[in-house]
Amino acid sequence: MSRIPFSNSQTRSDNYQAPSRDSLELASLASSPDSGPRSSCSSSPSGVSSSRKLSLDDEDPLSSSQLHPQSPSGRPRSARSYSVSSAFDFGATLFPLSQTTGGYAPLGAPSALDGEAGLADGSLERNKTLTYLNGLSLVVGLVIGSGIFSSPSQVNVNAGSPGASLIAWVVAGLLAWTGAASYAELGGAIPLNGGSQVYLAKIFGELAGFLFTWCAVLVLKPGSAAIIAIIFGEYVVRAVVGAEVETINPWINKAVAFGGLMVVTLLNCISTRVAARIGDLFMFFKFVALLGVTIIGIVVAITGLSSTGSANKEWKAGWFEGTKIDVSAWALALYAGLWAFDGWDNTNYVTGEFKNPNRDLPRVIHTAMPLVILSYILANVAYILVLPQATIEASNTIAVQFGDKVFGHVGALIFALVVSASCFGALNATTFTSGRLVYAAGKEGYLPEVFGTLWTHDTTSTSRLQQRSWYSKSLSQLCGTGMRIGYTPINAMALNSALTVIYIVVGEFKTLVTFYGVAGYTFYFLTVLGLIVLRVREPYLQRPYKTWISTPIIFCCVSLFLLSRAVIAEPLQTLIVVAFIIAGVPVYYWRIYKRDGQKAKITTRSILFDCLSTMGSIQRWEQIVAKKRSLRDQKLEPYIIANKDQQRAPQVHRVHERTCLHKASVIQEITDIDNIPKLVEQLKSGQISAEQTTLAYIKRAVLAHQLTNCLTEVVFEKALTQARDLDREFQRTGKVRGPLHGVPVTLKDQFNIKGVDSTLGYVGRSFAPAAEDAILVQLLRNMGAVVLAKTNLPQSIMWAETENPLWGLTTNPRDPSLTPGGSTGGEAVLLALRGSILGFGTDIGGSVRIPQSLMGLYGLKPSSSRLPYHGVPVSTEGQEHVPSSIGPMGRDLSSLCYVSRALITAKPWVFDPNCPPLPWNEDAFRRIQSRPMVIGLIADDGVVKVHPPIERALRELSATLEAHGHELVPWDASDHLEYINLMDLFYTVDGGEDIRRDVGVAGEPYLPHVEALVNRGQAISVYDYWQLNKRKATLQKRYLDKWNATLAPSGKHVDILLAPTTPHPAIPHRSLRWVGYTKIWNFLDYPAVTFPVDRVRAEKDVLPTDYQPRNELDAWNWGLYDRKAMDGHPINLQVIGRKLEEEVVLGAASVVEALWRRVSKCN
Repeated sequence: MSRIPFSNSQTRSDNYQAPSRDSLELASLASSPDSGPRSSCSSSPSGVSSSRKLSLDDEDPLSSSQLHPQSPSGRPRSARSYSVSSAFDFGATLFPLSQTTGGYAPLGAPSALDGEAGLADGSLERNKTLTYLNGLSLVVGLVIGSGIFSSPSQVNVNAGSPGASLIAWVVAGLLAWTGAASYAELGGAIPLNGGSQVYLAKIFGELAGFLFTWCAVLVLKPGSAAIIAIIFGEYVVRAVVGAEVETINPWINKAVAFGGLMVVTLLNCISTRVAARIGDLFMFFKFVALLGVTIIGIVVAITGLSSTGSANKEWKAGWFEGTKIDVSAWALALYAGLWAFDGWDNTNYVTGEFKNPNRDLPRVIHTAMPLVILSYILANVAYILVLPQATIEASNTIAVQFGDKVFGHVGALIFALVVSASCFGALNATTFTSGRLVYAAGKEGYLPEVFGTLWTHDTTSTSRLQQRSWYSKSLSQLCGTGMRIGYTPINAMALNSALTVIYIVVGEFKTLVTFYGVAGYTFYFLTVLGLIVLRVREPYLQRPYKTWISTPIIFCCVSLFLLSRAVIAEPLQTLIVVAFIIAGVPVYYWRIYKRDGQKAKITTRSILFDCLSTMGSIQRWEQIVAKKRSLRDQKLEPYIIANKDQQRAPQVHRVHERTCLHKASVIQEITDIDNIPKLVEQLKSGQISAEQTTLAYIKRAVLAHQLTNCLTEVVFEKALTQARDLDREFQRTGKVRGPLHGVPVTLKDQFNIKGVDSTLGYVGRSFAPAAEDAILVQLLRNMGAVVLAKTNLPQSIMWAETENPLWGLTTNPRDPSLTPGGSTGGEAVLLALRGSILGFGTDIGGSVRIPQSLMGLYGLKPSSSRLPYHGVPVSTEGQEHVPSSIGPMGRDLSSLCYVSRALITAKPWVFDPNCPPLPWNEDAFRRIQSRPMVIGLIADDGVVKVHPPIERALRELSATLEAHGHELVPWDASDHLEYINLMDLFYTVDGGEDIRRDVGVAGEPYLPHVEALVNRGQAISVYDYWQLNKRKATLQKRYLDKWNATLAPSGKHVDILLAPTTPHPAIPHRSLRWVGYTKIWNFLDYPAVTFPVDRVRAEKDVLPTDYQPRNELDAWNWGLYDRKAMDGHPINLQVIGRKLEEEVVLGAASVVEALWRRVSKCN
């Protein structure tokens, strides 16, 4: 017998090449572009992205939009999906939205394995370089600017005493923290670049996002940068000329400001990593400076020494003496304090560039804000200990005064340089984020597309083995290995710089401050209000971080307070600001006209409609969603069971107990039967009736839905009617109708049921009921099966997650923060909670096997033509290059065998011309069970190594099989990547047109992974398509030859393959990226069945400390492993056979499972 190695080797072979993409990676936003010859395109003919896909689109010139004729189905279809407010799951974090942490990868989307590939497509969010430290420096860099070093006087003057001023600083910091925490939740749920622009557009509509952009790009961002630059110039000049600064021509200060701005802009244009490193450096500098101020203040207070003799002693007289009790004075103190903390939203402009936004964004906020608050308090304490209160209240150069008091003129010089350096760091931070805002606006089409493009200059050598020079190595250390010089929104930063220069020249900031007070906090208020709106509208939205609901409420109140202060203090200037905002409305329509290539009618009605949309009114697609969900809920309501028992709480072991009905023993007994033949025997014997069985499963299905949101279309009343008919027939004849008499069945929301919608997760397919049953449904009904309901799936089906704008997100019953997998996730969840005993799904890359694997259940993917597909609509319908398969899903393996036998015996080829006339081969099914097998073992596909519990389970099962006489042969999977790469090219040969039309019917929002898919490339020519098919046929023949040539030491041919199903157990939502272990068999059209073998055992499955990930995707997978969090979650494997040998696969799996169960019981 051969011994199978289980190695921790980092690579499979010396000539291993990282894949250019993986497509039913199904769950991170495309992290790198297609390596194929196709050019990129946007998801619309115009080539300009909607607000939902600004971080994913490729750079294409604007082209005119064309309307497409009505689809064959009779449903009108538009050529592009117009931008709508998206109160739906984004995140990524749809994240990711641009990409989430590890992101989503749709079917056909590229993977991040090739670190260089992601840089070529012109999308900042696909080049994830920012870390927790970089985010921290962005927040700290902008919040700690010049204010704390120069003029905290307004807080002190209005508080009235040192102690009261410290309280005011703390309260202001905490209030600012509420805004930052709110933005952290939004950033995790919608992890795209652009900050408020994206959040407002997705929640309230494009007009809201545009008006923020209009104000921020033209005034807020360049204006604030101008203020910082001028203060920088003043302090540099002060450091040079000293006290004579007041007599210096102001243009000298402005000249220095120009110089500082140009240097910062240049550094930000060089490289994202360079700018981030500079931000990190200045962040540490600022903390050191503030710590130095604190220590100096304490030393002076203790020793009483200063350069001018004895130190200030006022602080000894009483910290709260003179405290003001006037409410308006305290309001002004808080107002000033809040402005000093402004800048906490900085990281939200670059969320899409974080390597791990779900983790890092909340960490940044909740580290930066307390650190800044503490630093401000300590600095103010130092000022109070050294300087008289009158000086603090009057001075706008307090740090210089502090230095002069302690060290004399040298101290004044040093602290002038400290303030100028702090301003330089703040200028770097605001330039970094302002460029991203302008870039996002350019991608969105709000600005000319030139501002949504990137400049790149490749510094990566063409050969990975080439020796690098000292200069190249040094540059890599600064900019990051494999990074490109540039790869920055240089045009966007040039525009921001030019506008900043104008404000520096003008130098009038009184109106600008009022503008900040009105416009800035208006948009802060609306954005945080949007968080509350999303909580109500989208309770199932995946939120990696979720703040207390009181947090946004408090911040909204604070924002209204600040707005009222600004309006009362400057009513005329407030009107000017409001007029400026309103002036953005016609500009918005002009840009829409330019973007969409068609006349945007600017009428009172259209403006009113968009304004109402901005205020949160329901749009057409949302009305459809509300109606569909309401109709479903009405049908569920008669069967709803109060969900108050503690037993309903998530649990890992015996998860089905969450839907137990202990007080209904009959229901419990019926639904606890896992084996379909056993259930049929009880129905045959009359022990239970079809109506009892149907009602029992309806009860548990509704409970399962209450817990996980798994049901879509409900046909309970029809099911009960059918069950009663079956019972009457049985009473009359004494015979059952067929092998599935009375067996409840549920279906993925893709199978046609007469009179019921088949939505595929598209809003636009609502209220278009099927005219007839799918062939499979007809066969099931003829055999006596009772169809109960349809279950959830992702928009377009092309994703290993289960969410869509129509029905929302389905959660894992063991842990709602984890994915149930997809695309047949709703079905798998329902089976796990015993709301069904038999389900049917489709599988084009693992969509049956992945969710069943994560649930620890059974699923068969037959060869594509073995079961009838007619009447099962699918995205990209009409393509046959990567055929989808219909497969049964169950709670035990013998049920799959029983159902498969029954369906094939029903001769589906009589009804579906695509099915081959291939009867069930009972001899093959039994023969494989009667002799020792030769098993090809795939322990590792060479791309992503499986997690320790999967490796352990596979190793233990292999040893058991060998010990019982079966031969195991190591299977070479090093060529799988080549097959997968070709498979991915097929998914969007139409340029995403089919999916784009479906999404465009109702104007629903794209899920981010769907955007990534449709934006991958243009449609290819028929000739190019033929060439792909030729390559496919060649590779399929090569694999068949390899199978035929692989022999065991005994000289026997390989019967089946044994492999992992996924490289991990259940993981967080939207983080599933690699499905190479399943999709390869779709490409080859080989049957495969997944089955449970074990569970994660935290005490055994320790992560090896010496393993080094072989690529980025492998590192992502290993970064997900958490043995404690995953403890108890199921582990599945799969058996694979030759094309159309379903009987062999099922028979072999029966042997493997039976042997494993027997050995496990003995152990």
